[in-house]
Amino acid sequence: MPGSKSYTQRALVLAALAEGKSVLRNPLVAEDTSHLIAALRLLGADILSRNGIFSSRNRRTPGQSGPGNLFRQQTARPCVS
Repeated sequence: MPGSKSYTQRALVLAALAEGKSVLRNPLVAEDTSHLIAALRLLGADILSRNGIFSSRNRRTPGQSGPGNLFRQQTARPCVS
């Protein structure tokens, strides 16, 4: 099955919100995908791209939920810039 930009982008968002390590094998690499990765990195996601594989490693302290932490970072960023 050919790669899907839509599935790749959804998987990247889920990986950014997930706790621990996520690996996306054979993602569809496109300009939109690169822009999404850049945006997720600005929000605090740690996404690496090597040899056609994307990986995300998210470490959180106890009491910080994935989605809550990501949105707190997004909301706070303009306040400290």
